[in-house]
Amino acid sequence: MKKTIAIILATSSVLFAFAICLAELEPCEYKPIEVLNEDDCGQSKWISVTDSLTCCQILCLVAGPEDPTKECGIDPSWIGGTVVFDEGAELMFYFEPSTVEIAEIVAEALQTNLCQIAENPKDFDGGRWFVPYNVVDVK
Repeated sequence: MKKTIAIILATSSVLFAFAICLAELEPCEYKPIEVLNEDDCGQSKWISVTDSLTCCQILCLVAGPEDPTKECGIDPSWIGGTVVFDEGAELMFYFEPSTVEIAEIVAEALQTNLCQIAENPKDFDGGRWFVPYNVVDVK
């Protein structure tokens, strides 16, 4: 029982500290965005993003802060979300815009790249996948 309470308190403390860090970030005017992400494998893709926090963090990162973690709340290595197979879409798939997020660390089982998804997007359909974060343009 004491271990459970200790774990709950530790988790609550971490979440509270994270909330304080986010509250200290400058407010951002939220609007959905599209980002052009380039992958080292040679593919690039426009990714629609509708989550307000993710939009604000990406816009902050595009401004080129000296310390991304301090100024934007994150220094991402990954961008991704739920993959949707669509024959009419660029590379025959898109990431569901409401699920797109950026992350510093992602479980290895969820890591891929744009080339691997584009080779057979049906295999990735419906799954949550992340590709290397390298945003080069925003609109």
